[in-house]
Amino acid sequence: MDDDGEMELFDAQHLTIVVAEAGEDLSTDQKRRRRQAEQLAAGVHPLTGGRLHPDAAPAGDRQAAGLRCGGCKHRQLLNHDTAKTYPKCYRGAVRDDAGRLRKGTAIVTRGAATDVPAWWSACVHWEAPDTPE
Repeated sequence: MDDDGEMELFDAQHLTIVVAEAGEDLSTDQKRRRRQAEQLAAGVHPLTGGRLHPDAAPAGDRQAAGLRCGGCKHRQLLNHDTAKTYPKCYRGAVRDDAGRLRKGTAIVTRGAATDVPAWWSACVHWEAPDTPE
């Protein structure tokens, strides 16, 4: 990883393969959540693949003080033409002339793999929300 916490080309030393133990019948969601928890515990942000913020809350304690994705200005609750909202990180997104967020370079899909729970430890790109003027 470089100094900004971004992965460099072929930098895979922090990645691990999680294999379900014999007899475990885990759903895709359960496997993803387990993998994400292991990444956080290892100091790696599950969405960006980069380092956690130096002031990030500890990954193993959801009640502990510290920076979390839920307090970051990049995390937005979106609805994709449904009543349900989906928490996504829009770092790198741009606003169009009407003020709507457009994907830009943000890591956003319509799938659960890019959902960003509020309790996740913050990545190095965490920024405080803009204050209304």
